[in-house]
Amino acid sequence: MISHALSHGKVRYEEAYDLYQALYRESRSVINSLARVLPQVGNAADARNLVFVATDGDKSALVQVPSYCPNFCASEITGCSCLY
Repeated sequence: MISHALSHGKVRYEEAYDLYQALYRESRSVINSLARVLPQVGNAADARNLVFVATDGDKSALVQVPSYCPNFCASEITGCSCLY
């Protein structure tokens, strides 16, 4: 049901965080959960906030998050100008 919800439309931070928590409870993987939710986040600031909350700002975890920039400004999360 969560996968179906993720495939339709864009979500805001609060909705994305709730979806992330539900997926994390199922998989226990921060990276996999973020990879499924981030493409549906419609706002760069919301995506940035979700990533930092989920990873607790841990740089080693940030590097593992797949490219997701909603503004398509970079190919890697560490080079994305939306994150800084």
